Amino acid sequence: MDELQTILGLKAQVSEDIRRAESKLRALEIVEKMIRDSKQPGAVIPIQPKLYASMRQDDAIRDVLKTAAHKLTAREVAEALQRGGFKFKTDNPTNSLFATMNTNRKGLYTSEKVGSQRVFGLAEEAGSGDSTKAV
Repeated sequence: MDELQTILGLKAQVSEDIRRAESKLRALEIVEKMIRDSKQPGAVIPIQPKLYASMRQDDAIRDVLKTAAHKLTAREVAEALQRGGFKFKTDNPTNSLFATMNTNRKGLYTSEKVGSQRVFGLAEEAGSGDSTKAV
């Protein structure tokens, strides 16, 4: 009888281990899909070359955020500005843009933490049903 109890206990433990492993596998499949989707050509914001070459930084940032139609990280904004020909006066455009948008002295941007990243949007869109506050 003790052997039967041992077998039943082991069977229950293995069943629980399988359930947990299947749950982890589903989570990994979701992350894999997110990564694959983010690398699709549509994930890159279409920017014309030289579009931002003569623009002021705030105007260029606002155009990128408007074109994207969703919140972006400072890195995504920096990459779009560079593709559009914006000339940065810094060796670290991402850091510079993060500081500009996060400080938000002119009240142009919204900021929100999503996971481990901070994303930015346009403050003027915050009033149209968006619940994030301008920083």
